[in-house]
Amino acid sequence: MWPRLKKEFGWLLLSCLLSLLCSPLYWLLYRLNDLENGAMTMKVYWAGCMVVVGCIYIARFVIRFLKNAAEA
Repeated sequence: MWPRLKKEFGWLLLSCLLSLLCSPLYWLLYRLNDLENGAMTMKVYWAGCMVVVGCIYIARFVIRFLKNAAEA
């Protein structure tokens, strides 16, 4: 159980790191928008960071499912 949790925690840290690396892109999009015309807010900015983390986990589970199905 502990090695599995350690592996999951490692994936979480890596996905957070990737989200952090994508932050300059989100920040650039945030700064390029005009705030008076319904532009991106900080709430949307943080939601984008969470979407990156979520997409990494979804892709990981799909790849693991396909790999297990191919081995069976």
